[in-house]
Amino acid sequence: MKYIGEHKSKKELADEYKVTPTTIGDYLKKYGIPIRSASEQRLPAGFVEPSREQLNEWYNQEGKDSDAIAAMLGITRYKVKSLLQEKGVKKRRPSKFDPGKQQLEQWYLSDMISMNEIAERLGTVPQNVRPLLLRYDIQIRSIAETKLKGKERPSDEQLRTWYVAEGKTTTEISGIVGVADITISYWLVDAGVELRDKRGMYDNKSVREKAFAGILEITGKEPKMISTTDFQRKNKDGIGLSGLLGWYRRNYNVKAGTARDILLEDLLEIPIGESVFHNRTPLVRRKQLKEWDKYKAEIEKMFTDHPEIKMIFPSSTWLGENGYTYLEVYSKFHGGMNEVREKLGQSVLRRDSDSLRDFEYIRQELDIAIKNNPELNGNFPTTTWLYDHDFSYLANAAQRYHGGILSVKERMGYGKIKTESQLVDFLQENKEAGAIGDLAGITERTGDIADLLARLWPSRFPSAVQLSRSLPGAIKRIGHSLQPFSMDKARGFYDDVYAIPTEVKYVLDDIIYTIATDQYQLPFNKDPEGTLEELEKFASEKNGVSKLAHRVLDYYKQVYEFAIPGHGGLKEEI
Repeated sequence: MKYIGEHKSKKELADEYKVTPTTIGDYLKKYGIPIRSASEQRLPAGFVEPSREQLNEWYNQEGKDSDAIAAMLGITRYKVKSLLQEKGVKKRRPSKFDPGKQQLEQWYLSDMISMNEIAERLGTVPQNVRPLLLRYDIQIRSIAETKLKGKERPSDEQLRTWYVAEGKTTTEISGIVGVADITISYWLVDAGVELRDKRGMYDNKSVREKAFAGILEITGKEPKMISTTDFQRKNKDGIGLSGLLGWYRRNYNVKAGTARDILLEDLLEIPIGESVFHNRTPLVRRKQLKEWDKYKAEIEKMFTDHPEIKMIFPSSTWLGENGYTYLEVYSKFHGGMNEVREKLGQSVLRRDSDSLRDFEYIRQELDIAIKNNPELNGNFPTTTWLYDHDFSYLANAAQRYHGGILSVKERMGYGKIKTESQLVDFLQENKEAGAIGDLAGITERTGDIADLLARLWPSRFPSAVQLSRSLPGAIKRIGHSLQPFSMDKARGFYDDVYAIPTEVKYVLDDIIYTIATDQYQLPFNKDPEGTLEELEKFASEKNGVSKLAHRVLDYYKQVYEFAIPGHGGLKEEI
C-alpha cells in the first residue's frame, strides 16, 4: 500500500484521492493500518533505527557528535538526541568530547554559537561546555552580549564620539547599533567612558533643543502654547521628557511655570512673559476659588479675554491648552464641570442615576472615550484622566455603583489576568470571550483558542501559553460549554461573536468546522443517510449556519461516496 510501501503521508494520499486527510485516517483505522505520528512521518522512507550498540559505537567509541550521526542517518540531530536517550546510551564525559581550542574559538567567538548549541553538537550539557571554554582562556560572554549575534560592536572612539562629543544618550546609541541600552552602558564602561548621571544629559544644549523639538512634534502646538503638563509626555521613541523641565527648575531654582518661560528664552529666544500662560494670573488667590463668587469672576474674565468661546464654559481640553487648567481643577469644589455649567445657566446633558447604575451604559461611554481620544492608545483611562477630560461622571459612577475604577477596568477587559478565578470572571462577563473560551471544552485545539483570546484581548492575556494551561480548568468551573454540539448550538455561538474582527472569524470557522466534523462522526456512523439529511436541511435554510452546514455536509458526502479500488466504500456497504 502507498502509505506503507511509498511512505506517503495522509495529506499526500488525500490530495491524490481528492478527499480529506481525516477520511484517509478513517480508512487506515478501518483496515488496521498503524498511523504514523508526526515525528515518524518526517523520518526518511525505509528508515531503520540503529541498535544501542551501533549508536554507542558511533557516539562514544568513534566520538561522532549528534550532527555527524544525523547526517549519516538522514535525520535531524534532535532525533539523534532522542534516540540516544531512548536506547540508554550514556553521554560522554567532558574529557571525551573536547574538540580543542581552535574549534571552540571558531564556534563560540567567530560563529557566536551559544553554549547550549555547542553542548548539542558535542552531545553533552551546557554545564560541561563552560569549563572547556575557561580551560582555553576563552572569555565567557555576558547575558547582554549573547544577544549580539550578527551585531558588530562599535569602536571605543565611535562610542566616545556619540556619547561625549554629540551628547547622545545610551537609548539613542542603542537605536543606532540595534542592541539594548544596558549593552551600550557595558561598552562605554569598557571603553573607559564615565557614564553621565541621567540628569546631566541636558547640560548639552543640543540635547535640550532636540528634546523640546520632540515635545512640539508630539503636541502639535506653537512654542508659546506649551504648558508645563506637556513635559509629562513621551517622545515617539517612548522616552519621557519631564527631565527637560526639571533641568531648568534645578538650575534656576524656580517653579515649573517660570522654568518653562526660561526654557523658551534659552532655546528659542522668546522673551520671558510672552507665553500665553505667563500672564494668566487669577484675580484672586487660588484658595479663594473654592468660593463660588470668586470662581465665577474668573470664568467671566475668561469669557472677556476669549470671545471666540461665545460665553460657553469650555471643555477640560480647551482649558488645559489655553492656560486655564486651574478652573478645571477648582470645578471639583463646585460639583464638577457639568455642575458649573448648570450654575452658569448653560445646557448640560443630565445623566440619571439609573443610567449610571447600568454597567453596559458605563461600558459604552468608556468605549467611546477610549476610541475618540488617540492619546490613550487604546488603553483604559486613569481616574485623573477622566476628571481632566470631562468624564468625571464615569469615574464617580464607577466608584459609587460598580466597585471602583479598577473593577470596571477588569470587567471591560483591561489589565492582566493572573489567576484562574480572574479568568472565570472575565469569561462570564465578556460574551465574546466566553463563547470562544467554551470551545476549549469540546476540542483539543486549546492552544489555538488561547491564541485567539490573546490576539483579541492582548492587555488581558500577555501569554497565550499560560492561558492555554488555565483555560480548561476555567471552562470546567463555568460548566456551560457547547457540548453536545449541534448546528443550533453553532448558531448561538455565531450570534455571540458577531462583533469580532473578520480575520479572527476565519480562524474560528476552521475550529468550528473541526468540532462539527468530529461531533457528527458518531451519528454518521450509526445512521449515515439520516445524518446527511439533517445536514442538508441546515445547509438549505437561512439560519446563520448554512455555510458551516454546507462544509460539514460536503465532508460527509465524500466519506459516504469514497471507495478504495478493490475494497469498495461505505455507500456500497449500506
